[in-house]
Amino acid sequence: MQKSIKNYFRYFAPGEQESAWGFHVSAVGHWKVATGSKYPLSNHPGDYQFSWQRGRTLPALQLVAVRAGGGVIEWRDRKEVLRAGSVFLILPGVWHRYRPEERTGWTEDWFELRGSQVDAWIESGLFGDRVFSDTGADEAWGRFDELHLMASGKPLCPTGEMAGLAMSILAQVLFGADHDTPSSEVRIRRLVSQAHERVAMGEGVGFVARSLGVSYPTLHRHFHRLLGLAPKEFAGKVRLARAEKLLLGGAHNIKEIAALLGFHSAAHFSAAFKKNHGVSPKSWCAARQ
Repeated sequence: MQKSIKNYFRYFAPGEQESAWGFHVSAVGHWKVATGSKYPLSNHPGDYQFSWQRGRTLPALQLVAVRAGGGVIEWRDRKEVLRAGSVFLILPGVWHRYRPEERTGWTEDWFELRGSQVDAWIESGLFGDRVFSDTGADEAWGRFDELHLMASGKPLCPTGEMAGLAMSILAQVLFGADHDTPSSEVRIRRLVSQAHERVAMGEGVGFVARSLGVSYPTLHRHFHRLLGLAPKEFAGKVRLARAEKLLLGGAHNIKEIAALLGFHSAAHFSAAFKKNHGVSPKSWCAARQ
């Protein structure tokens, strides 16, 4: 964990990206619970408060990762032990309760996602597994650190960039866990995870498909089935999230940003930005000054 990140949690109102992306980060937190400390914390908003005796249900999807220590989580139908590296999902409307072991405490990283796309993933059964123990979670800690810096910093990072990073963590967890999945499906999940990460880093979709040894239609089919959107659609959303950051940075004009992001022209960039955000890049920046 980076030293600049202290215990915190923050909740976010839906931003402009919600309707365009179909998902947004509505909360993020990091907390180190010392050995023997009282748990859960008592200063969350009303809908999020719970005690071990009564448990709780949440209005949105949460991903919680146990970075260190251990504990337990319970649903009405089962109980699972959590160890360092365990990641669990909390589905909206499902009763649950969890806590660290008193003798070990734990360090938790978590975020919450909402939106129409999240609802579609849940309905499709994408989140059928609730606890992931062999996820390659170590690779996700660096991304979690980035997310915490975005969510806890001032000024607040653009919501689109936070959503993209949270999505990459979720993909790493879902597709890094093999469980009892047939080997062919494991390969497909790994393919999509690799493609997702590389597209999020800015590589072209066609190049990513070729370098992974598959055709674009094949990548499109698997990407869309597992994530609910086409790889080019995801690439476009990532590119516009980067545009937010560049616009707020103030170091580049519209023409320069268009070139940096690979748009044909400033007009092409402005049109794409307005279609996604509802306003021009210039108006969007002015509203934030």
